[in-house]
Amino acid sequence: MKKIKKFLEFFDTEDLRNQHEIQYLSGKVGDMARNIDHNFKDETLHNFLQKISYKFPFMSAFIESCTNGIGVKQFNGFRTYINKDDKEGFFNFVVTDDKVFVVLGVKFNSINNYDSHVLVDYVDSDDQEIFEKNNISTDELNVVIAYYFIEKLNQFDFDELIEFEVDNLKTKLN
Repeated sequence: MKKIKKFLEFFDTEDLRNQHEIQYLSGKVGDMARNIDHNFKDETLHNFLQKISYKFPFMSAFIESCTNGIGVKQFNGFRTYINKDDKEGFFNFVVTDDKVFVVLGVKFNSINNYDSHVLVDYVDSDDQEIFEKNNISTDELNVVIAYYFIEKLNQFDFDELIEFEVDNLKTKLN
């Protein structure tokens, strides 16, 4: 059975009640919500990385490369960084060593709608491999990451990146 809340139960503390009581009684509660500074219509890089890191914890290495002040996260023999292609609108998540660039490119069309590509570019030759998928949902992007990006990371021995968050969790728990 549902319980109908009394007026005083809407506010956790007496101070909150005193602060918002007049707005609530006059029907201006909606005005309080207008002050929230968040755009729910557009995807941002930070929100995307947080969302995708739940399914793929190693993607949080790219968050660290953004926040460490250098722009690059250094690993044993390779590094990661994010590069924005202003012309095409793609955020490129780059993993590179002295032989190859493995790139996951993601363009934010809107919330839960992306264009993506996985690119392998060899340093010593003009050879490139590319897989593209456009107008895809978050679930489809998860498939691109799982079956194309991670496969290429494994192929070029970037295993330390894939295990990145697992290692950080181990050290935090000890």
